[in-house]
Amino acid sequence: MFRSPARPFHPGDVVKLSNMEATVTDVLKDGRPMKVEFRFASPLESSEWLWMRGTRTGLAAWKPPQVGETVVVSAAQ
Repeated sequence: MFRSPARPFHPGDVVKLSNMEATVTDVLKDGRPMKVEFRFASPLESSEWLWMRGTRTGLAAWKPPQVGETVVVSAAQ
């Protein structure tokens, strides 16, 4: 999200954190990620996670999809 345009993403790029891994699967022409696959070290329902999403006015609570469901989270507008 906050990477310099001088370092564009490419499909297959992986960002690893201590308990989460994000793999870029598709990018826009300018190198920004369009689709990203996330893998977490513990279940999404775990109290380890605090799920929020951006809105026009700030952050709002959010629940991840159930197993087998897909959710598209658009950028805050």
